[in-house]
Amino acid sequence: MNYGAMIEPTERMRKVLQMCVDWYGLSGNECGGSLHVILDDDNIDEYWINKFREDAADPEAIAILDGLKQIPEEQRIWVTYNIHNTLGGKPAREIYEEIEE
Repeated sequence: MNYGAMIEPTERMRKVLQMCVDWYGLSGNECGGSLHVILDDDNIDEYWINKFREDAADPEAIAILDGLKQIPEEQRIWVTYNIHNTLGGKPAREIYEEIEE
């Protein structure tokens, strides 16, 4: 089941997603950089967010971690799921709407 495509995104979710997409655009972050374990491996529970937040020095990483911490876990799933769909050009929702037509 694809939980990432089933949630209606809030404005906060979209902002966190955009921060993540911008993060991947920074040199050296093509595979998630220092947030790879969270953003690519979907370790999005409080334990991992807190662990990485303690060690984070980069202001962009801190903003992403704080943003993820402010939303429930099912919304974090949506964010991490949609990072690569957004980087690929189309968000998952548009792809699924095309399939349904």
